[in-house]
Amino acid sequence: MTQEQLEQEISQQTGEHVGTIRRLGFSPLQEIIPLEERQTPLVVDWDLLDSTRKSGPTLLPRYL
Repeated sequence: MTQEQLEQEISQQTGEHVGTIRRLGFSPLQEIIPLEERQTPLVVDWDLLDSTRKSGPTLLPRYL
C-alpha cells in the first residue's frame, strides 16, 4: 500500500479531508510485534544501574 492509498483509505473511513490526514502524518506499520512482546512492561532496574556507576563523590582538584 502506498502512502497516497493509505491517506485515501483513512480519509474515506474518517470523513476527513486528505490534506488533513496528510498533515496528521499517518504511516503504514512496518512490522507486526508479537503480542507477548507488546505486553512485556518496560522496566528499569535502578539498583542494577546504580551498582554500575562510580560510588562516592567525584573530587576535582582546586585551582587557585
